[in-house]
Amino acid sequence: MSIEPQHPQHSPPSATVLRLGRSKLWTAVWGATVLLSVFALLLFGTVFLLARTGGQGAEPGHFVLLALELLIGPFGVYVFVNGWRARHQVLVVDAAGVWWRDEPGSVLIPWQSLAAAGIWHSKSGRAHAYTLELLPRDAIDRDHPLLWPLVREEAPVVHAAMHLPPGLPPMRYRIPLTWRHSEVSSAVRTYAPHLWFGEVRRPPGHLDNPDRRGHRRRTRSRGPAD
Repeated sequence: MSIEPQHPQHSPPSATVLRLGRSKLWTAVWGATVLLSVFALLLFGTVFLLARTGGQGAEPGHFVLLALELLIGPFGVYVFVNGWRARHQVLVVDAAGVWWRDEPGSVLIPWQSLAAAGIWHSKSGRAHAYTLELLPRDAIDRDHPLLWPLVREEAPVVHAAMHLPPGLPPMRYRIPLTWRHSEVSSAVRTYAPHLWFGEVRRPPGHLDNPDRRGHRRRTRSRGPAD
């Protein structure tokens, strides 16, 4: 089943709505503030060392501080930019299916297009990382304009270990969740109990990144007509 962009006017009152982008933005602002504060302290330290030596020659400490600045400064900017880009992301679960909203629009993943749905979680430092796993019945477009950042590939052995139907496509949708994962779990079990495979603990690091490099390569090879 093809998934085309849609534009709902309003979410029904019974829908579960998670403004993931807002949470990501605040987390990014906090992280970037810490990193750039450290960068500013290191820059102050560099200036202090240069002033102490009168600018005559370089000491080992100068190179250490410079290396740290080159790492921490750009990384702080990267964290903020990523959070800013994700600020519009909204997840909605209702009777029709799972809506994903981001710039420049919205798209619905209908329940009837799925073979299974559930929650994965793994240990991430002292916290737990939770994701909503949506397993399609048929092959999907891994480079969909709105959904491609959510697409992941899993080996069939993983499906077998979870007692899922054989022959499912390796591609699935993986949506990172916030601390409100229990609300999403309840919503899926309410609207699509026949799809629910439960909450499964996975090895650390299951919350991986989208295939950005592969996406750029594939969409570039398709050309503007595609």
